[in-house]
Formats: sequence, structure tokens, C-alpha cells
Amino acid sequence: MVNDPSPNYTWSNWGASQWDLFFLDQNGNYVEDYNINTWDSDKIYNSILNIISGCTNSESDNFNLNATIDDGSCELAIESLIVSVNYGLTSIYPNPFNPITSVLYSIPEYGYTSITVNDLSGRLIETLTNTKLISGDYKVNWNASSYPSGAYFIKMEYGVLKQVQKIVLLK
Repeated sequence: MVNDPSPNYTWSNWGASQWDLFFLDQNGNYVEDYNINTWDSDKIYNSILNIISGCTNSESDNFNLNATIDDGSCELAIESLIVSVNYGLTSIYPNPFNPITSVLYSIPEYGYTSITVNDLSGRLIETLTNTKLISGDYKVNWNASSYPSGAYFIKMEYGVLKQVQKIVLLK
């Protein structure tokens, strides 16, 4: 049984008296039709060439801009579901500290991440992290037992984000 959407009439049998050529998708759903009483082979051939199955959901990770028929392959990648809304330095504790402090930070997606310790003049003291990481929450400890008491800066760089927090070492 085929549903002809143009006159909204359902035909239960096909015969030579019906002069329409119907294009259906793989699930039997109507795509388009042509009256073949005035046969235009170029128009029909081009229509067949233009039928491209694929994902037609523009919010899906595998969206196909050229697809004219949704083939049910649309999917949302797991990585898209696991994205930190807030990212950057989330906590440094204890602060003030002696001699170890924990630096907690988050990144929203895979990317280069650098966490450094700098003195008050901006000079690099120590690099805690300098690598590419996947999305998530991280913790790195800084053992400052070989450094004098004073104020230091923890600096995080991720993409365009540059964030700095002051910490104090008390011995």
C-alpha cells in the first residue's frame, strides 16, 4: 500500500493507469513523485542522483549537510555529553600552606594545558603540568619544601584561557 501525499489518497494496488513514479526511502516513507505521463528522463535521473541518505539532524556529530533522507544513523558522541561547564582553576588548598598544596582544575575538552608556579616577579619557579589532556577534572600537588616562605602565583593556560591565583607558603 502506498500513500500518495499530494492528493492524500491511498492506493491499495498499482496499475498502468497510475502515471506516477514514487521515490520511497529504505523504510518505505514517501520522498517525492513524478508524473511519468510526460516522461522526463533527465529530471528523474537527476532526482535519483540527488537522493543521498545520511544523518539529517544538524545537532548530531555525524550530520551530513548533503543528506536528503535521514537513514537513522544520527548519533551524539559521548564526548559531547561529558563537557565541563566551568573550567579553569577551581580550587587551591590549603592556602596558606606548608609545604604542600593541591591545585584542582577542570578543562572542557581535549587540549593543551599548562599549570606553572611563578614568583612575585613573574619568574617561572616550577612547571606542574604541561601536556594535552582530555575533558575532566584534575588535581596536581605542589611540594614547596625547597622554596622560601612567601607569595607565589599558580598560572593555568588552556586554549585562550589564562588564569592566575595567588598562594602563600608559610614555614
